[in-house]
This record gives sequence, structure tokens and C-alpha cells, in this order.
Amino acid sequence: MAKKRSGPDLAARFAKISDDITTESEKALFEIGMKVRDAAARLAPVKSGKLAGGYAVRMRHRGTQPVAVVGSLVKYATYVEFAKDISGHRYGRELRDPARVLYKALDDNYQEINQMVLEAVQKALNGVEGA
Repeated sequence: MAKKRSGPDLAARFAKISDDITTESEKALFEIGMKVRDAAARLAPVKSGKLAGGYAVRMRHRGTQPVAVVGSLVKYATYVEFAKDISGHRYGRELRDPARVLYKALDDNYQEINQMVLEAVQKALNGVEGA
């Protein structure tokens, strides 16, 4: 005789499925963030190497949604990215246009990032089959 599934049992199974998908998504987001960080470091204009070594990935949440934030605390990173005057100081005077390093890093890896997302979702769904 098959075990009858109760409401609380099904709720627990759905909660586990949700947790598994969230965990895989967060792992994939962090890996994607690292890929963009590494690409930005390669694309960054190099004078001292400080900017290239200053990119980092941090996981944050917007409400309940995990978000990978890639950026730099290097003082002149904003200028290199957007070619803006920062507090009266002109960094990178030889830069005529914004470098858009982070945007380019994301765009250059778009196909691989899509693949990483698909693989993360598939991995999470494969774990659901036995739930």
C-alpha cells in the first residue's frame, strides 16, 4: 500500500525544492560575478595594476532576490568606468571616453553566462526529481 502524502509533507517537499533551486542560483550568480570580475580585471586600463586587482564580487539581496555585485573600491574606478569627474580630481587624464570595463566584461561573456544560468537551473531541477 502506497503511503498517503499529507499536506504538510507536500509543503515540506516544495520548501526543499525551493531551497535547492535558491542555493544553486546563488552559487551560479557568484560564479558569474567572478567571471565578470576576472574579465574586467583583464580589460582594465593598466597604469599601476591597482584597478585591475581591485575588482571584487559581493553577494547582496534585493528583497528576497540574491544579486551578485561586481565593483571596485579603488578611488578612480568610477572615472574609468564612466569618465566622470570625481570630487574635483581628474583621474586617467589620457582616457578620452569611458572605458566601460564592467559593461564590456559582461557583454563579452554573455553566451557563457547564459550557459552557466541554464546549467544551474538544470542542476537544481535534477535534484528535484527525487524530492
